[in-house]
Amino acid sequence: AFIYEFKTPEKNAWDRFKEWLANFFKNIFKFTDSKSANDFVDILLRVIAILIVLAVIYMIVKSIMNKEGQWVFGKNSDRKIINYDEIEKNLHKVDFEKLIQKSLESGENRLTIRYY
Repeated sequence: AFIYEFKTPEKNAWDRFKEWLANFFKNIFKFTDSKSANDFVDILLRVIAILIVLAVIYMIVKSIMNKEGQWVFGKNSDRKIINYDEIEKNLHKVDFEKLIQKSLESGENRLTIRYY
């Protein structure tokens, strides 16, 4: 035999949070019934979700379109202490100790190893 009774599902944490938020706004804005407070909370949560998605998209586009050559978590590849072509042309005149010291101070470990 089939049971034709409909059981209401238990409220999860999200439903309880939305209900609490609806009661909070119902008390603040003096809504006349719970349905209008629930509708207000639904609209508010959708607007907040849309704003978060737009902010994330903006940050991703901003990091991709960055003019300094950086990717999302990458280092800036345009920073150079001295042009490599200059070093190669005047290799016998270059003060490597000074270049190593400058690259160590600026935190350019790859450049330090290259100069060494």
